Amino acid sequence: MNKKWLTLFILALAELLAMSLQFSASAVAEEFQEMWALSQSQAGWLTAVVQLGFVAGRRRPRCSIWPTSCGRGGTSPPRHSSVPLPTVP
Repeated sequence: MNKKWLTLFILALAELLAMSLQFSASAVAEEFQEMWALSQSQAGWLTAVVQLGFVAGRRRPRCSIWPTSCGRGGTSPPRHSSVPLPTVP
């Protein structure tokens, strides 16, 4: 396997593992329905809220570290950062 395909495989595997946690509410929805006496609709809302929480949680750290990336002004990221900076057109 050449380096390009290996990199693609590792990236896809990392994304799969990172996203699998996001769907944990779907996996346990039936147990929550029984334990908390939830309706189908309430279980669906629980799943949606958990996924929205993951989206909000991913957005929050970037805003708190680099306020400019959220459109609020502020300072630029430090130059000694090991994270590659995004380019702005």
